[in-house]
Amino acid sequence: MKKKKIIIIIAVIAILIIAVMTIMNKPNSDAAPVSEKYSEATPIRQDIKTSLSGNGTLEPADSYTVTSIVTGEVLQADFNEGEIAEKDALLYVIDSSALSNSIDQARMSLEQSQVRYDRNITSMEDLKIRSDKEGTIIQIDIEAGSMVNAGEVIATIRDQANLIMKVPFIASEAEKMILGTEAVITLSNNYETVTGIITKVASVTSITAANVITREITIEVPNPGALSAGMEGYAQAGNYAGTEIGGFEWKTQENVMAMASGEVSQILVSEGENVGAGQLLVVLMNDTLSNALVDSDYTIQSAQMSLDKQLEALDDYEIRSPIAGTIVEKSVKVGDTLSQVNTLCTVFDMSYLTTVLNIDELDISKVKVGSSVEITVEALEEQVYEGIITRININGSTMNGVTTYPVTVRIDNIEGLLPGMNATFNVIVAEKKDALVIPISAIERDNQVLIYTGVAKQDETSDIPEGYGYVTVTVGISDDTYVEILSGLEDNDRILVKEVVLSANEVRFGPGNDGGGF
Repeated sequence: MKKKKIIIIIAVIAILIIAVMTIMNKPNSDAAPVSEKYSEATPIRQDIKTSLSGNGTLEPADSYTVTSIVTGEVLQADFNEGEIAEKDALLYVIDSSALSNSIDQARMSLEQSQVRYDRNITSMEDLKIRSDKEGTIIQIDIEAGSMVNAGEVIATIRDQANLIMKVPFIASEAEKMILGTEAVITLSNNYETVTGIITKVASVTSITAANVITREITIEVPNPGALSAGMEGYAQAGNYAGTEIGGFEWKTQENVMAMASGEVSQILVSEGENVGAGQLLVVLMNDTLSNALVDSDYTIQSAQMSLDKQLEALDDYEIRSPIAGTIVEKSVKVGDTLSQVNTLCTVFDMSYLTTVLNIDELDISKVKVGSSVEITVEALEEQVYEGIITRININGSTMNGVTTYPVTVRIDNIEGLLPGMNATFNVIVAEKKDALVIPISAIERDNQVLIYTGVAKQDETSDIPEGYGYVTVTVGISDDTYVEILSGLEDNDRILVKEVVLSANEVRFGPGNDGGGF
């Protein structure tokens, strides 16, 4: 019986132990640390950075999908994927024969329109009647408002400052005369003399009634004012005299005729007025000609616009690279036939890479243009690339009550990087060289740190280790591990860092583990 009681007691004790162990091992998210200890450390000096981290996809500096807006067979495509194309480099030549025929027709239409326009300009100029030679208006045959037909005489102009006389001389004597030499004419009505010069000696001879062979001499005489056509006289040149009496004629006298029909709009001269060669005398008005000129002007402009448009369209048949970059995809080759819209190739400007990060509204004030960015990619885990913020867009977007702002990052050293890679970005918002730092977990409430003082513990109930006491420090920037100490500690100080052992189911987010983010 005694042995049986001992066995029962042992069994009960075992059951109690199992029950206690079950209770102790039950998960409890609110449980406190079951043990803790301190480790000693000293402040150290090192570089420290505060950053905002996030992820993004790398993009080329610029990209362009080359498309066509014309149809036709591809005649030329002398490039391959992976090649570098300069800006405006020729990529494709498309068959433009159909358009070339249209251009030829448009050019012919323009030429015909130009001919009609020039003809109408000439007709309009014919409405402006001008003098062919200088002289005096001796008669005007029209008046303002009257109708004039083409070929109708509108005025007579005479050169009254000069007269000529044609006189026969003995041929043998006439042959000795030199043009420009002086001749004297004696007027038959009053025997006064006037002087002129020989301007012409006839090349043919004539025979007078007395069987004398003669040549006609033309003498030009300036009008002293009293001479007029019809007056007669005897001519003598040196020792030679004319064989017959001669009569004066006006040097020039012409009828001015209208070249086009129209209504007399302006008469710009009057009878007796002296005019010069080419001087405008009369202006006619013809609505039909004016309207024809306006119509032909419109037609020529329309034809020119049509030709220019087709010549401009011809440029679309030679497709050039819009940017300098690498051909990353070629979709169309020689011999292919293009429909109205085709994607031909894609060009990437790989001079640098870029991405856009969305920064939280709480952090946007921390970044600025020129801020440094550290970039890492999974494909090159040990390589850290440098970037820089080039643009901050203040046009934010809001989702689920949170506003973010797009920030552009540029990466110049892109060796090993490719567009489309996923990357982690750390935007450096603060940085300090050779800063005095301690582990961030050494900072307790109210920025207090346990420091070795050597003073004996006064309160035996305190859990502070012997010889240590709290000091208040001023902190600066921090990263995930360390915090900068601005004041309160020296380089050789001994501090305590509390190490906490957490229960298996507890998750604790201590200082420095957030690191910022977007």
